[in-house]
Amino acid sequence: MEDAFLPSIVDIDGKRHEMIFAEHQMKSSTDEFLLAACCEGESDAWDEFVSRFGRLVYSVAMKRGCNTVDADEVFQQTFAIAWQHLSELRDVKGVRSWLVTTALRECWRIQKKEAKHQSQELLPRRSNCCR
Repeated sequence: MEDAFLPSIVDIDGKRHEMIFAEHQMKSSTDEFLLAACCEGESDAWDEFVSRFGRLVYSVAMKRGCNTVDADEVFQQTFAIAWQHLSELRDVKGVRSWLVTTALRECWRIQKKEAKHQSQELLPRRSNCCR
């Protein structure tokens, strides 16, 4: 089977580059080219981005004490946020740190929501007899 080629012109550090990615080239591309291709809407680039950084994001959630369901939610939310804001990332070399920070924030959000839900369950129910 032949590799699918993905031509694209991308802007990296203010310079325009023509990129033609074959599937095997995508896996060996630098983070910089991969992010540029993602910002250009290349679906294979996005798949590789998730593949490349997915374990990192998931491990952050698990190490933070999330169960597998919550870790899955952290994973989904982190990559949804990445999809929305990847083009705004100023330092491509900081993508790993940015993903870790985003995943941590999502963990905290989920854990805070769960803690609030659990504390509400522990509160006694008001009865009508005291009114």
